[in-house]
Amino acid sequence: MIRLKPRIALLPLLLVFSAPAPALQILDARDGETVVAKISQKEVTRITFEKSRIRKVTGNAGEFVLEKDDDRGQVFIRPAQPENSKPINIFVSSDSGTVALLLQPIDAPSDTIMIREARDQTCGRRVPRGSDRKSTRLNSSHVKRSR
Repeated sequence: MIRLKPRIALLPLLLVFSAPAPALQILDARDGETVVAKISQKEVTRITFEKSRIRKVTGNAGEFVLEKDDDRGQVFIRPAQPENSKPINIFVSSDSGTVALLLQPIDAPSDTIMIREARDQTCGRRVPRGSDRKSTRLNSSHVKRSR
């Protein structure tokens, strides 16, 4: 009987579990914010909202190729010139707001970008931009009276 070394017997098992899995980038964003993400330089990258649909994508014509999936409310994007590593700026709009994406092309396989819009935890509504800032409203204690 031939006895195999344990390391050799585990090699096929390690190769199966070390196969690259598709990545998912989850971006938390509010209406009007700019977020950075990575896209494949040569293949399409899927962009979607977690709980909404993409209604419109705006960007500089000629910098990217866009395929729309209106049935699912998602888009697929890739750089127009695969050898170019210049970042791509786009605006992605949903029913509840618009998020600016700065997309950095990298040498990587296809990927998915999921935009998770910030929501108010108490009532489920979208949190308006700037609501985490202190109020700048003036009241009578801020006004110096002159005589």
